[in-house]
Amino acid sequence: MIQEEAPKAFKFVDFTIPRFSVDIDNTIEYKIKMSFKPFGKYFETTGIYELHLFFEATDEGTQEVLISANPTFIFEFDKSYSFDEVPEYFFTNSIPIGFPYLRAFISSITLQANLDVIMLDLVKFSNIAKALKENTEVIKKD
Repeated sequence: MIQEEAPKAFKFVDFTIPRFSVDIDNTIEYKIKMSFKPFGKYFETTGIYELHLFFEATDEGTQEVLISANPTFIFEFDKSYSFDEVPEYFFTNSIPIGFPYLRAFISSITLQANLDVIMLDLVKFSNIAKALKENTEVIKKD
């Protein structure tokens, strides 16, 4: 009998948003375009993955950067794996797990700044999962 390998589990641990900026004029109506540039660091000795999701919201007309943020989301695998063993579903699912925190942060900051509240649209992230995997720095086991 062939024994199937158990799925590799991971959990969301924490997030920080150490750098962000908001440059919005309430007298102007903007048409916002969002962009994401993901990259990560995977520590093979601990099974910790740092997901960095650089975010910019620009005005479609002027290309002016209205909001930028560089959140870091920390994930932990059930044990340390080599990078080749990290499942594809991690790259597909990790960004949508972290995005609601970024979305809530942007809404909260714009509300507290007494600006028109910016509520980011929902996004289909499957198209940037490949970019995340390709832009991952692997910190090897000793």
